[in-house]
Amino acid sequence: MKDTLVDAITSLFTIQRWNFLPRIETWVEAENVAYSTHIGFALLCDTIKDTSKFQKLAFDYIAYETLKPLTKHFLSDVSYRSKSALENLLKESNLEKWEKKVERITENKIPPLFPRMIRPRIRQYIVKSDEIKIQDLCKYVQRKTALQECERNFTVYDEYYDKYIEEIRGNIKKFCKESPWMKKLNNAFERYNKRIDTRDRDVNKLPGYFGVIRNLKYLRRWNRINRSIETTVLAHTYVVTLLALLFTWMHEDKFKSDSSKIKPLQRALFHDVPEALTGDIITPVKDIIKSEYPENKDLWNELENKLAKTPIKKLIGTRSDLSKYIDKYHLLDDVTDNKKNSADSLVKDCDRMALAIECIQEGVTAKVPLEMSRVYHDYLEDLQNSEWPHIREFAAKLATRYPLASSAD
Repeated sequence: MKDTLVDAITSLFTIQRWNFLPRIETWVEAENVAYSTHIGFALLCDTIKDTSKFQKLAFDYIAYETLKPLTKHFLSDVSYRSKSALENLLKESNLEKWEKKVERITENKIPPLFPRMIRPRIRQYIVKSDEIKIQDLCKYVQRKTALQECERNFTVYDEYYDKYIEEIRGNIKKFCKESPWMKKLNNAFERYNKRIDTRDRDVNKLPGYFGVIRNLKYLRRWNRINRSIETTVLAHTYVVTLLALLFTWMHEDKFKSDSSKIKPLQRALFHDVPEALTGDIITPVKDIIKSEYPENKDLWNELENKLAKTPIKKLIGTRSDLSKYIDKYHLLDDVTDNKKNSADSLVKDCDRMALAIECIQEGVTAKVPLEMSRVYHDYLEDLQNSEWPHIREFAAKLATRYPLASSAD
């Protein structure tokens, strides 16, 4: 049976980073991609002042960041030590670099995972971006996230990580010397990554803005269920963003301009950010709260404002370009499907689809818990009645290919 997009997505839930070293904290690829995409989005917003140019670059960056890691479904994760050793062994050779050869072969396997109508666009982003700012940004963000992972593990396994930390810091320093824009990126990163001193005691207890985004990694989804493979809110964010990209392209008649194309992607990227501070409160609980207090329709919004939205904006800086952009496009608001043919409506269905994919992953590895099975079938039924034609078609294919049985059967 051929590999599918679902196979590729779910493999990023399990491929662990720094797998050749002992770790006190393990990141999987899906978590790293979502975190890196958040960082890149914030840094672009902070350093590209022209909104239309920012939106075009942000779309390209998110597309590149979310698609490129799918190659690891076929490659897994080649260790840093192995990469360096191969580079040294082959450096005298006139042959093409081994990594380029492997990547080129693998790149041809990714587009067939997607519907035929968008394969040319997929191929465009699987290969190296022609946009120099995207190349530079990706290199910078990859090294900053790798450095953070090393520094965390260094606290216990210092003898394993000290040389890697030294080398990565050297690379970042070199980048900043070579490019004034890189220096701006680094300054923005340091500002968003550190604690800030405000008049709000609760906010002062929080890590920096990027620390809040990292917290999504520690939020376990389906927390009441004993699962064979756990997933986090941060990893889920990756899947929703990837699906938003896929279906934005497939419904391009609704999202033609750069300013409209970026809307589903940025909504997907931010849709669960408040949960970093409120926790992953399941929909049935929210529905009960809303139904029990009908006289206060805005109760849940007030709670999220107090616990999450206001503190996050204070961490970012209320006068910053990122804060203004988040406000303008309501990126921290709940995603609903109340408005037809909207970015929110598309992202809401992508959120449901991502949940269905988690259920499929559970079904591939073990018997699906009864609750997951019920939700899976309910959501697929909803998705097959979606207002978005290509989502209906995709959901129908999932239902046919993955008729999940529960552990109660």
